[in-house]
Amino acid sequence: MKRVIYIARMFVVVSAIWLMGVVPCLAADAGQDHLGKWSYTDEIRKFADPMTENLLQMINQDNYGKFSKDFSQKMKDVIPESEYKKIRDDIQTKFGSYASKEFVSLEIRETYLTVYYKVTFSQSEKPVLVRSVFVKENNKVRVGGFWLSPLSYTGNNGEQ
Repeated sequence: MKRVIYIARMFVVVSAIWLMGVVPCLAADAGQDHLGKWSYTDEIRKFADPMTENLLQMINQDNYGKFSKDFSQKMKDVIPESEYKKIRDDIQTKFGSYASKEFVSLEIRETYLTVYYKVTFSQSEKPVLVRSVFVKENNKVRVGGFWLSPLSYTGNNGEQ
């Protein structure tokens, strides 16, 4: 009987030692997968950041030709120069001039991806959420959508 209790205790000790050694290794492996996803995000940002920066800068400079240079054909159809002027004037009136952007996140779908930025403008007290949508057209990455909306935080922020 004592031998059975001794074997059971040894099993518990060996199991505990094994868990202490294996669990950190599994966590390290999971961390490596996480790093792989982040490097994929970095690859996406290599084209998304400059294309979004161009859109925002060209709104400041009122240059439709450069603003629309990366548009998909559908975006060119939806936002011709006459519509761009209205959109630009609305952005300038509501938010002012573009100042800076900060990457927030991205979302990958089967036929498109969306990159989110927190953007500051000269006349806006709160940041603005910019969503840039990218599609592949004729083997090139193109802007397939572009939205700006005031960024509001959920929950109680202490203000009444």
